[in-house]
Amino acid sequence: VPLEFDYRETSLHETVEDLLEKRRAPVYIVSFTQRECAELAQGFTSMSLATREERERVWEELADFRFDTPYGKDVRRFLRFALGVHHAGLLPKYRLLVEQLAQEGLLKVIFGTDTLGVGVNMPVRTVLFNKLAKYDGQEVGILTVRDFQQIAGRAGRKGYDDQGTVVVQAPEHIIEKRKAEAKGKEHKGGAKKGEVVWTEETFDKLRSSNPESMESRFSVTPTMILDTVQHDADVDDPSRRNFHSLRELISRTHDDDRTRERHLRDAARLVRSLSRTGILGMEKDTKTDYLWVVVDEELQAEFSLHQTLSPWLVDAIEELDPEAEGYALSVLSRVEAVLEDPRVILLRQKDKRRDDLFHRLKAEGVPYEKRMEKLDQVTHPKPEAEEIYESFNEFRGRHAWVGGRTVSPKGIGREIFEDYLSFGDFVRRYGLARREGSLLRYLSQLYKTMIQSVPDRAKTEEVHDVIGFFRTMLEHTDTSLLEEWESLIHPEVRQGDEEERTQAKEGLRSYELFHDPKAFHARIRAELHRLVRALAQESWEEAVSSVRQDDSRYRWSQERFQEALEPFFEEYEEVRFDAEARRSHHTVIEKREPRVWEISQTLLDPEGDGFWSLEGGVDLSEGRSLEGPLLTLREIRG
Repeated sequence: VPLEFDYRETSLHETVEDLLEKRRAPVYIVSFTQRECAELAQGFTSMSLATREERERVWEELADFRFDTPYGKDVRRFLRFALGVHHAGLLPKYRLLVEQLAQEGLLKVIFGTDTLGVGVNMPVRTVLFNKLAKYDGQEVGILTVRDFQQIAGRAGRKGYDDQGTVVVQAPEHIIEKRKAEAKGKEHKGGAKKGEVVWTEETFDKLRSSNPESMESRFSVTPTMILDTVQHDADVDDPSRRNFHSLRELISRTHDDDRTRERHLRDAARLVRSLSRTGILGMEKDTKTDYLWVVVDEELQAEFSLHQTLSPWLVDAIEELDPEAEGYALSVLSRVEAVLEDPRVILLRQKDKRRDDLFHRLKAEGVPYEKRMEKLDQVTHPKPEAEEIYESFNEFRGRHAWVGGRTVSPKGIGREIFEDYLSFGDFVRRYGLARREGSLLRYLSQLYKTMIQSVPDRAKTEEVHDVIGFFRTMLEHTDTSLLEEWESLIHPEVRQGDEEERTQAKEGLRSYELFHDPKAFHARIRAELHRLVRALAQESWEEAVSSVRQDDSRYRWSQERFQEALEPFFEEYEEVRFDAEARRSHHTVIEKREPRVWEISQTLLDPEGDGFWSLEGGVDLSEGRSLEGPLLTLREIRG
């Protein structure tokens, strides 16, 4: 779609009003921080951007949508004003909702970051740059030509618009100056010290210059080797040599011959390392006596090494004693050590630890200088850091390819599991409402790494409980990332018509539930523990969402839960939900039919009587949907 460009020296509100009057909606206002997106959206709630009828249509679309996380209430409030917010800090389900409403033409203005420039499916007519400067991780500078043109190119809806509109706002001090001049007043203000400013000439240069050249960032990774070896095995072509697909991939990179040779050397070092850790082995071809490189057949079918340091992870887990107390937590800590650091979450953890220590030291009367000295030593939680670094340094000494890479111990998932927090609990604890998406992505990576990079032989019942806990949390928070991951592993869930895709998805979930009884039982326990936690906290709304409601005989409302537990609370002060209450022997799972189970969960009381229990079942017989909670609760028995 052809683009028209405009440079504005009016206030943002005036610019948007003018664009709406000229029928240039929907307008995507580009900011470069998530905080600014939220602040701008809040500022526009005072404007009347949509008619009453248009707002009512939006409300109808939102009627059955669950805004059940801390930031969900803000997202819903913005949408009711025909305003959307869209950035990586939001949960995927909120971003998808904004995209769907935009596609239906129900949103007038959308506030988002430059993530729109990488192909988000959200048609807009106008892209409005609130600024032309952004922080690149080191300093604030003018946008690159490539960044600007990529984002600007999203303006205009093919098939709807004859042309798109790209608008750039002048710096704030210039806008204030023009306002003062219009009123015949003198404006003495200017740009703030150190502020990066731009002009209309900057704008012209960005739109007319050729984009910067692209550079190859290719590097060989453990998962790349694993995937190409498995691909060669699937092809099963005797005329090929070992690592045929990997060699071909390297030959097609946008690098010079010298760099390609370096990639081959890196690949050889990694292969030797994977061989020493037992992930790769040799198998003789019975017809030709050729020795094929193969993946260890004892590893699960979905085994992968998505993290660069996953080979160390496999090696480190093998060093642990599965019979030792806290084994599952040790596995969890080693998995977290190879994941990328979610910087903002770690900073919030560090800040809270500093604040807690500051108040404790002050209450103890520790002198100011000593307090500051101790506070300077505070970091984010690093469970078992000493053991992790010792294991990794020993591994690095045996595997030259590791080079300067290092592990990064952290305790985000471990804190959530040990304190048995809900997603919302952790968000509230660290003030991460605008960063829910970042937390969800991290927990999704944690879950996938537990599934794919921890060998099945190392998964005890306690490890399965950890996996089941995070699976249940992701399932109840936002299934978008899980479904995306599953569709990459199993493309059939995206093929065919809607009925075929539904059947493929149900088949996948059915396999996931039944192929591993330990994992299935762990998921049931996780769902039961979620329900027990809700009852212990008297969070009746969460209790309702923790059980199936598709059987009219066993539907639970908030009032029904309260009535059922009223006799319990008359006798006991509280429902216990400590580590003892979550021990597996308090849960009984008995198979009655091929896809039907009876479930009983003891409710612990402070007296230790254990007279009360949750009685229910799991019915996954043919035709039953596997979406959402699996547990049907029949009664709370005392």
